[in-house]
Amino acid sequence: MDRDLFCRVGAALYGPPPLWHEPLSIDLAVGLRTCQRWAAGTREIPDIEMELLALIHERGRELATVADLLSDEPVDP
Repeated sequence: MDRDLFCRVGAALYGPPPLWHEPLSIDLAVGLRTCQRWAAGTREIPDIEMELLALIHERGRELATVADLLSDEPVDP
């Protein structure tokens, strides 16, 4: 995985840098500095594509659930 895609995934999941570094490091069970080094390109990113895909799918399901709840809310005139 290249650095740009890693950063794009982090930002899509948790917001712009540096907001996404800490929550992503927690979800991946790696140190914050490790995640920051991957993002900076000073360390090679291991094969974590499947873990990232799982986080993306989990977030997507949660967003779909919240969207359904919002659509069921009555709208004030």
